[in-house]
Amino acid sequence: TAFVYPIKGLRGISLQSAHIGPQGVRYDRRFMLFEVASSGTKLKSMQLSSHPACALFEQEIRQSSTGEANIVVRYHGSDQRG
Repeated sequence: TAFVYPIKGLRGISLQSAHIGPQGVRYDRRFMLFEVASSGTKLKSMQLSSHPACALFEQEIRQSSTGEANIVVRYHGSDQRG
């Protein structure tokens, strides 16, 4: 089984087949999550190794009727607000 990771640092999506192009597997590692540093002037990448909550996100590639691809992300953790 092959996996693709559209958003680097989140768990992958299982693939039955993959399209390989000039940049590798289609949709693989095209995006990344960042957090704003406490100074408010720098961005810090978010990856599972330093942000365990990344494991609670699920990503999915959805194809529209026009063939356009959208990446849908869901969070499967408890709401910590309140």
